[in-house]
Amino acid sequence: MIQAKEQEIDLSLAVAVARAVFNGEYPRGLILNFAVILLLCVAAFFLGVRRMKKRLIR
Repeated sequence: MIQAKEQEIDLSLAVAVARAVFNGEYPRGLILNFAVILLLCVAAFFLGVRRMKKRLIR
């Protein structure tokens, strides 16, 4: 299940952030891209913690 979800995530947001950092050009939509990436990271963290708790409790 997790592997299937990993393949669905589009990396264009991360590529846009990386290009902006390396080129030194920061367009307006960069903050939105960064916010979406941060939101995905936080969601993945909490999902991982929840799955780990279930595994440890069993």
